Amino acid sequence: MRDGVIQARLQSYSKVGIFPVIWWVLGIGVVVGCGINFVRGISGFDWIFFYYPQAQQATSDTLINPLWIYFILKPIALLPLPVSYALFLLLNLGMFWVGSNLTGGNRYLLLLSFPAFWVLWFGQLDGFVLLGTALGLQALDSKMPILMGFAILLLLVKPHIGAPLAILYAFWLPRRATLLTVLLVAVLSLVVWGWEWPITWVRNILTIQEEYYVPQTTNISLFPYGLIAWLALLVPKTPMDRVKVALSATILSVPYAATYSILPILVLPMPWWIYLVASVPFFLGPNGYWLTMFVPILTIILVIHPLLKAKYLELRTAE
Repeated sequence: MRDGVIQARLQSYSKVGIFPVIWWVLGIGVVVGCGINFVRGISGFDWIFFYYPQAQQATSDTLINPLWIYFILKPIALLPLPVSYALFLLLNLGMFWVGSNLTGGNRYLLLLSFPAFWVLWFGQLDGFVLLGTALGLQALDSKMPILMGFAILLLLVKPHIGAPLAILYAFWLPRRATLLTVLLVAVLSLVVWGWEWPITWVRNILTIQEEYYVPQTTNISLFPYGLIAWLALLVPKTPMDRVKVALSATILSVPYAATYSILPILVLPMPWWIYLVASVPFFLGPNGYWLTMFVPILTIILVIHPLLKAKYLELRTAE
């Protein structure tokens, strides 16, 4: 009886919109906390030293992301630095919200996870990869090639994490409108920032010194051994499962994947304990970074194990 009453109350709260309000209160609280520490000179490192100045004036020496993302970031960067940081974090909250709504993921556990906190604290761009992941799934479901084009553009903001999935999305929804959307935005960026920026971008990616930009303790990749994880992509049949495996295989197989790079996985429907594994650094600090490597490993197991088990039982029954 008691459980029924609780369930009825939860449903009534959901209908009147109490839970969304709670989520936004929590999210804005995190933003306020990050903003206070920003004023104290503690948070916002990536926004201060990379994305904010790059948005104001594109320079070749720090160009490590495709410039079309600055169509979004440049208007924000025209504001004073503290204001721009706060607005950028609110933009990330919006991407968390929209992404989790599209995929059906747990928006509360996503918001409270360590990768989400890292992205907000430092002012990173992985929220765009998260949104690109969700938009791509929506485009596949609704057969909307233009939406898929924008999903691919967002995924390419962090090419070492998003490019493999972007390529797969293009194959899974091979429409001319998808390619034209990507080309139109790319050509527009060439008009605004010059034809040579993609060459500079690729050169910087190939020659970047990881030790300078990121601490190696955050690297959870298993490269080159992680390349074997791509074999798991042969098993799942549904788009959601394929995306889970593709993101996980990418993180395990690229030369560098930071612990916060698992954020796009967390926007997908996952068991609660996956978020707990992703947030181990909250409890262990930098010593817990490597443990987040188990998020992509466990995600692949969660996807393929029941499918392989069902196939095995089917073969046994056929015998």
